[in-house]
Amino acid sequence: MTPTCRIILKRITAMDQGKISAKQAGYHGTPVLTDRLSYLPISRAFVNDPMHLTSNTAKSLIYTILDKGNKKFTKKHLAYEQNNLKRKILMNPKTKKPIWVIGKESVSELTDLLETLQLPTGVSPALRKVFEAPHKLTSYDWLCFVSPLGVALLERSDLVVRAKRPMQRLLMWLFYARSKTLTLSQLSSLSVSIARILTELEILLPARWCSINTHLLLHLPENIRDAGPLPTCWM
Repeated sequence: MTPTCRIILKRITAMDQGKISAKQAGYHGTPVLTDRLSYLPISRAFVNDPMHLTSNTAKSLIYTILDKGNKKFTKKHLAYEQNNLKRKILMNPKTKKPIWVIGKESVSELTDLLETLQLPTGVSPALRKVFEAPHKLTSYDWLCFVSPLGVALLERSDLVVRAKRPMQRLLMWLFYARSKTLTLSQLSSLSVSIARILTELEILLPARWCSINTHLLLHLPENIRDAGPLPTCWM
């Protein structure tokens, strides 16, 4: 047995015995082997449960508009998209950045606004820093952001209307998909609308935003039809 296998087996045994939680072991909401598959970094972003699928989609969207982390749009990425993918990158005349990137002044204004809000029970104060320190938010915090709150915040941002509208529609789609009751006709409507929303975002946002997480949103209405409302499937 390799050293890596011994480490994984030791952690799993401790989890089974109740000595540590899945989160402490590093496997909360992720397949056990993903943190070992360095040659498949995309697998790190893949979580096949509705709660983390929703929160990870919101997280990916925020990191994209903040131009942070692995979502940072460098000159190298710009050249790749323009030369290899033959895409024209639209720029925001105010910020001199791509239309999907929010300005620093807007981030400060939104953070100040969030400081004045009274948060619901169970939501951590980290939600107030969603635009400054998104890495501190829990999955439940992200679920609270995926609501009319997130839509209102994006509306007050300096994002170009062409970019913010599909983002807002995505947040509201995720919000309605979490409803406790949905009819078959509503599920059909959700299936059609998410395809349109993702198509708009694929045209506007950088290609790296399109991941397995965003693709799985297309199958979410079908999953709801088969397994029932999403709140019954939360981790």
